[in-house]
Amino acid sequence: MEEEKANSCKRKCEVCEVTESKYKCPGCSMQTCSLPCVKRHKVQNECDGKRCKTAFVDIKEFSDQNLLSDYRFLEDVSRNTDSATRDSLKMFKSHNKHRYNFLKQARARKINLHLLSYGMTRQKENTSMFNYKKKCLVWRVKLKFIHEGLEQTILRVDETTTLKDILGRFIDPEMSDPLIRYKLKSYINSGIEKIRVYLKKEGSLDNGYFLLDQSQSLTQILKNKTVFEYPEFHVLISGRDEEYYNVI
Repeated sequence: MEEEKANSCKRKCEVCEVTESKYKCPGCSMQTCSLPCVKRHKVQNECDGKRCKTAFVDIKEFSDQNLLSDYRFLEDVSRNTDSATRDSLKMFKSHNKHRYNFLKQARARKINLHLLSYGMTRQKENTSMFNYKKKCLVWRVKLKFIHEGLEQTILRVDETTTLKDILGRFIDPEMSDPLIRYKLKSYINSGIEKIRVYLKKEGSLDNGYFLLDQSQSLTQILKNKTVFEYPEFHVLISGRDEEYYNVI
């Protein structure tokens, strides 16, 4: 009776459906009888034959093999997490080294530079750096053309560049893009001599602005001024800049 019951529990190969099954696929649980049938089932079912490490296993079917597999899975997770953490820390240290040197060089030029916490928008945007080869600061510069509601960013500007040359990239007929000049026609039509550039007095309680000398370089302009990550200049037209009420 027991022998008949055992025979009734045996299943045929689910691939060839002829021979008695000997193997059970760890991935999809399909019963197979031989290597050719194993290979055939992988092709037909697009199965890689690997057990899903996160799949649910009923406690009645849980075996020592499942336990060992789970233990190895946890080891892999721990190892990968540790590796990712060490790589991130290495990148963070390298990144901070360059930021610290950038800060040090700016402070040496009497620029009151403040670097924001890692992950903040302005910090992530900042492409400013210290060029070791040229021994100079290279700034990210943003210009806000207030009357046209247009913002333009230059990713890297040498510290010796004058404000006049920076503006020329947007309004000079030979240096600028025609489309940008068209968008800034109110500035160009007013005359370049009427264009005024301001820098907000960061960290000040009076919410004022500095009127800048366009013939000066970035280093000269930013000296003794507070900058958060990178400078942001406000460009207006003389006579239409009343809102900048506290200018020195």
